[in-house]
Amino acid sequence: MTVASSRRGRALLAAAGLLLVAGCTARPPGSAATDVPHRSAPGVAELGCPSSARVVGDHGGAVSSVGFNIEDDLLLSGGSLDGAIRIWDVATCTQHGPALRGPDATTLYRSVFSEDGSLIAGVDVARSRIQVWDAAHGASVATLPVSGASGGLAFCNLSRLAIGVRDHIVFRDAVTGAEVAPPLGHPGKIQALAYNFNCTWLVSGSDNGTVVVWSLIHQPAERLATFTVPSAGSVVDVATTGAGDLVAAAGLDNRAISLWRMPDATPVGSPVLLPGPARSVAFSPDEQHLAAGSDDSLVLIDTITGAPLCPPAPYSSGSVAYHRTGRLAAAGTDGKVRVWENDDALTDCAAAAQAAV
Repeated sequence: MTVASSRRGRALLAAAGLLLVAGCTARPPGSAATDVPHRSAPGVAELGCPSSARVVGDHGGAVSSVGFNIEDDLLLSGGSLDGAIRIWDVATCTQHGPALRGPDATTLYRSVFSEDGSLIAGVDVARSRIQVWDAAHGASVATLPVSGASGGLAFCNLSRLAIGVRDHIVFRDAVTGAEVAPPLGHPGKIQALAYNFNCTWLVSGSDNGTVVVWSLIHQPAERLATFTVPSAGSVVDVATTGAGDLVAAAGLDNRAISLWRMPDATPVGSPVLLPGPARSVAFSPDEQHLAAGSDDSLVLIDTITGAPLCPPAPYSSGSVAYHRTGRLAAAGTDGKVRVWENDDALTDCAAAAQAAV
């Protein structure tokens, strides 16, 4: 196995690094839900490989969201019990600038970078508002009152925010707060939102197990597909690929990661059951893997078969995110923000892992 110079190759190597940490072996898809038991597995040290996981920061309390600044080597994490959003320099494992907090230092449920990394927004569910900061200087840009804000938040087109408000999606300018598109009605209370790369599609998930895919090419927006995740309770995270051809959802109560292929809304394999409540999903840049996490585990899923590629790695992963280079970040209840790199050391690790199977 060689190190590819393309983005696709780097993403595969990043995925390989996580597979090695988990002591992975391939699993065929089954007709029923694929249960991934929480068990110990050989670590990379047992394979004679250097560990590819790094702790780049620690909140000291639970973290509910992570996200990369696409252009820079910076990683945002937030939603901790101290109400702070922190930015980490991945290269140096140091905090970049001061912690960002709302006026009352309350817990921010979810936080996101704008597409160009210039703005940061966080949802203060308790006080029904969105806090917006200048990412470069940490200065407060706006406090947007949003009555009924329920947790879903996604950036598009630099300053356009999609916000979950009870059973509606509203669209606001992140700086002025002005409405920029008509609201969309949704079954259930919205918990998660995700755009594709050019903001032509939006995926939403709610507390009654409903996932909706919207086309935003024309106004009013068109509902392309509606999925009901059996026994999911709340769908607390959703993700879609760059072109919008794959959609994933994390079901809190049924512990399941569900995957569909668009535009015909065909299930990909069987739902993958995590050891604990499913909380997070993110597609790799090459779209061949889906990272999925719970309070105490992290697993990779093959997007062709829908099957888990490995037993779960024992890392708290209430939120996961990929950088465009293939770097993967995860954080959760232990407060630690971890990153898996796509460096040349993964070449030897991948070969050792294959030899150990």
